[in-house]
Amino acid sequence: MDRITQLQDHIDGLSLLFVSCIDYLHNKTSMISDNPNVPVTKSNELAVQEEEFNNEKLNLAKLMCNHSKQIDELIDSLPGSNEETKVDFSVLENLSQKNIEANEEYLKQVDLAKELYELINSTLQVILKDQLESM
Repeated sequence: MDRITQLQDHIDGLSLLFVSCIDYLHNKTSMISDNPNVPVTKSNELAVQEEEFNNEKLNLAKLMCNHSKQIDELIDSLPGSNEETKVDFSVLENLSQKNIEANEEYLKQVDLAKELYELINSTLQVILKDQLESM
């Protein structure tokens, strides 16, 4: 599997983990009042104990951090514009220049071949004409 595909898979995994964390935090927390004058009248039946909830929050945060670190490592392993790449660009420019020169030489040789073809063709026509006249 190439690095881009690995990166996509890890980003998809992080997205899924993020959604799962939001779902857990939403469903497993106990109800609290944001206004001290308004009491909580209904409890969340799916809520877990506060200590368990805090431990799970910590575990989820660690998982997300680990996933993010893996994504950072994959991004760092991708080819980028560093010194090696700059050297590669100079090599490519050199090869491109040589390719242009070779193409110019090729076109000259094609023109020469066309001239020789015309010369041979006209010479053969003269020979054929002479042979036909001598018959």
